[in-house]
Amino acid sequence: MKIRRPRWLAVVLLVISLIGGLFAGHAPILATLARAWVIDDAPARADLIVVLGGQIATRPPEAAELYRKGVADRVFVMRETPNPVLHADTPGEERSDHVVSFLLGQGIPPEAIVRSDGKVGSTREEAEAFSRWWRAQPESERPRSIVLVTDALHGRRARMEFRRTLGRGRVAVHVAPVAHRNYEITSWWRNEFGRHDFLSEIAKSAAALIRCHVRRPIRPRFSARPRPGRSRQPIHRVLSHG
Repeated sequence: MKIRRPRWLAVVLLVISLIGGLFAGHAPILATLARAWVIDDAPARADLIVVLGGQIATRPPEAAELYRKGVADRVFVMRETPNPVLHADTPGEERSDHVVSFLLGQGIPPEAIVRSDGKVGSTREEAEAFSRWWRAQPESERPRSIVLVTDALHGRRARMEFRRTLGRGRVAVHVAPVAHRNYEITSWWRNEFGRHDFLSEIAKSAAALIRCHVRRPIRPRFSARPRPGRSRQPIHRVLSHG
C-alpha cells in the first residue's frame, strides 16, 4: 500500500535543508533548492494568460510574449490595491492602467484584455478575484486551463492558492516564471532581495498549507440516526426526565 505523506512535511524538510545549506554555505545545495522550488510548466496552448500584480516591469512583457506565441487568445489583468511603499514608481495611479496600456502597445486588442472586478492586495485575494470572475462566466466559456505569469519564486504558492480557490480538477493551473530583475535564481542567497523573497515564500507557503488544513470541515462526532433497537424520544420528554 502506497503511503501518502502530508504536503506540509515536504515544506518542513525543505526548510531544514535550506537552513542547513545556509549554515554550511554550500552553494550547490542552495541553487538546487531554488531550481526545485521554481515551477515552469507553461503549455503550448491554454485558454487564458493571467498576469499577477506586482513587478510591472517584467510580468507584462512576459504575458505579451506568451500572447504573441499563441499560448492564449486572452489576457487577464489584476487591479491592485494601491500601496505607497511597494508602488512608489506609480504613486496614486491605477497600476492596471499601466499594464493594459503596455499590452495594447504590444498589439494585443482591447477585446482580448480582461480586468479583475475588484482591487486585490495579496496572492490569496488575486485567486479569489479570479475565481469570482470565472464562476460568473457562462459554463461553456469558462477557461479550462490558465497560465499564471509571476516571479519565479512566487509561482509555487500562486498555483497552490489558485488551485485551492477554484477547486482541484476544474481548471488546469500552469506557471510561466519571470526572472527577477535584481538577482539570479541560481545565486539568490547572495542578494538581499533574493534572500528575502525565497525565505518569505517558504514561510507564506507553509502558512497557506496550514490554513488549508485548518479550514477542512469538521465531521460530527455523533450520528443523527438512532441506534438499532432504540427509538428516538421527543426532546420535551427527554428534558422532563432530567
